[in-house]
Amino acid sequence: MAMLMVSPAMYGAPPPGNASQKASDKMARHAELTSKYAMTQQQLQQYNKLLAERNAAQKSVNQDGTLSNSEHNKRIKAIGENFETKMASVMDKQQYDKWLKNRKANMQQYAKNNKELREKISQIRNSDAPYLQQNEQISAAKAQFVEKAASISENQKDAEHKLQSRNARNAMAGQSKKNVKLSLEQAKQLQTLTNDKKRKIDELKTQSLPKDRHKVESEKIITSYEADVKKLLGEQKYAQWNKNLNTSQDNYLKWRFNMTPEQITKYKELQNARAIENYKVSHSKIPKAERPAKVKEIDAKYDAKIKEILTADQSRKLFADKAYSEQKKAASKTKNK
Repeated sequence: MAMLMVSPAMYGAPPPGNASQKASDKMARHAELTSKYAMTQQQLQQYNKLLAERNAAQKSVNQDGTLSNSEHNKRIKAIGENFETKMASVMDKQQYDKWLKNRKANMQQYAKNNKELREKISQIRNSDAPYLQQNEQISAAKAQFVEKAASISENQKDAEHKLQSRNARNAMAGQSKKNVKLSLEQAKQLQTLTNDKKRKIDELKTQSLPKDRHKVESEKIITSYEADVKKLLGEQKYAQWNKNLNTSQDNYLKWRFNMTPEQITKYKELQNARAIENYKVSHSKIPKAERPAKVKEIDAKYDAKIKEILTADQSRKLFADKAYSEQKKAASKTKNK
């Protein structure tokens, strides 16, 4: 089915694209409306006008960073319902009843798929799997969500847009809880910037660079990312976002391992001490061939110290995460040789 069959009340404005892509989508949409509902050229022109009005109204709401998540959803839903009402004046009763029935069915199916994804993610997060493996499982679940959405709209890009919008709405709600109110468009752009930064950092890890050079290149990526975020959010929101970022590690340690403030402080002290010792080794006169063994010795020492400040369950989860991460890193290095 075409994009018309997908609820704007739930998905927001259609995905952006270049002029040729938009023209192609429009032709496909018209062909489907003609085939399924026998719409005339005059009806299609009226539909185009209503669609443009709907999209403009949604764009305005999506760019409003003053709205709460619930108010944003309420306004988007109202715009969708208004679009449905106006479509009744474009179609005859038989056309409209069929179109609306299909539209509602697709909305219900999407809501069901969205609920299944939310429950699947919760199930994964509550499992004992290492955190990185959980992320991989969640990525697979989201890919499945896109497949299901594509089967509804028969449009892969539209399905990917639905997942992006879903992620952006969740990010918008999460940032709002941290006193950073974003518009949906800002949340989408922030998500794109963050994913791009992560991709660049991951690519950098696959390169065999000296540690000093790796550090410089990594800092360049992060500095550029932070500058782009500041431009996107503005001074005030950026200041709060950056403040939240600086406490993100503490929040993660509390959420993932249920560490107390005292444990978090001690853990960070030990990790900093480990980093200093490893740095000294990398810049020492120790022969390069002997350095890995020395680093391994330092890691074993600090791993033992960390286990002393954690409970057995905290240690099991933390070191399972570490082992899986190292396993994936080793596999990546082998693959890129």
